[in-house]
Amino acid sequence: MLLFKHFYVAQKGQELKLKQFTLEIYRNCGMLLKKEDAKIKSKVALYLEHVNAAGFEMISQDKVSVDTIRELEKELVSLDEYLEILRM
Repeated sequence: MLLFKHFYVAQKGQELKLKQFTLEIYRNCGMLLKKEDAKIKSKVALYLEHVNAAGFEMISQDKVSVDTIRELEKELVSLDEYLEILRM
């Protein structure tokens, strides 16, 4: 799940002083981010590239592209793979 927040601070009658963006990303399988398995690490590295892309897009374009959102919403591993990892 992605949550976007925009904060604007300005004094009455003056130009905008501060524009702050917050992009919160919530996902399942968070424990995979700490796994040392090479296969999982490569998937996590690719996911983190998309996280960085989302941050860049949010700052530079005021939004995150549909393609980046789709990548962020993809499962890191299948349910069967996740259950196998939990058994380790």
